[in-house]
Amino acid sequence: GKLVLWTDDDVLAGERWVWGFLAAAAQFPDARFFGGPVRPWFEASPPAWVTRHLGKLGYCWALLDHGPEVRWLRPGEYCFGANIAFRTEALRRHPFDPTYGRVGKQLSSGDETRLIDQIRAEGGEGVWVGTAGVDHY
Repeated sequence: GKLVLWTDDDVLAGERWVWGFLAAAAQFPDARFFGGPVRPWFEASPPAWVTRHLGKLGYCWALLDHGPEVRWLRPGEYCFGANIAFRTEALRRHPFDPTYGRVGKQLSSGDETRLIDQIRAEGGEGVWVGTAGVDHY
């Protein structure tokens, strides 16, 4: 295919999730990658202190929200692997490094950030797809 979508095994995607990425890819043919909102999905209501500080704690759960619109990503804005898509041609030029990230007992994150940085370094840009959100457990 021309577009590869990524998500996690503990994510619930809405019925229009794929459509949101396909529409954005058609609207922004020069974009190399796309990302959408990652909302919290808790098993039970979290303690009040978690809700109160969710903006600061969201990284722990890979939560992300750059707004509801579909638009070019701004410098410094990233997407998380729980809700991301790449044009296949971009992945062929910049494949994921299998030695980086969550490998064996190594629990580092950010392999998608490295990939986005590589794409941006050669002039590629990304699009925020606020219409293609997922709920992350």
